[in-house]
Amino acid sequence: MIVTPKKIPVRHNGQLYGAGQGFEIERKDYERIQTHLEVIDDEDKPVKPTDPELQKLRERGKELGVANVHKLGIEKLTAAINEKEAELVTRLKELREKAVSLGIEDADEMSAEALTAAIAAKGGSGDGN
Repeated sequence: MIVTPKKIPVRHNGQLYGAGQGFEIERKDYERIQTHLEVIDDEDKPVKPTDPELQKLRERGKELGVANVHKLGIEKLTAAINEKEAELVTRLKELREKAVSLGIEDADEMSAEALTAAIAAKGGSGDGN
């Protein structure tokens, strides 16, 4: 479950969390200190953003198709976003190489969507192979 301290800071797993900072906690640990916590997500409800940086990361993660962005914290979400962006860069590089091999001009300036369409129009598969 994801919780945030109500008023006073709470220490969990060696880290101090202040009011408005969401963190994940096991139900057994929650029951021990529940008087100091507000539940943000009890696995059935979507998580309310508790941090502007986390909200921006969640929006970017959704754009990139990262799974379960509402369940990930900043660290894991950043890693997932970096992985997806690296995949996109690799895919764009493959499309550009394919476009150049088919004689498509200005491939370095085209988006992935434009490259895919241009490759398909030239009779290539557009799948990077």
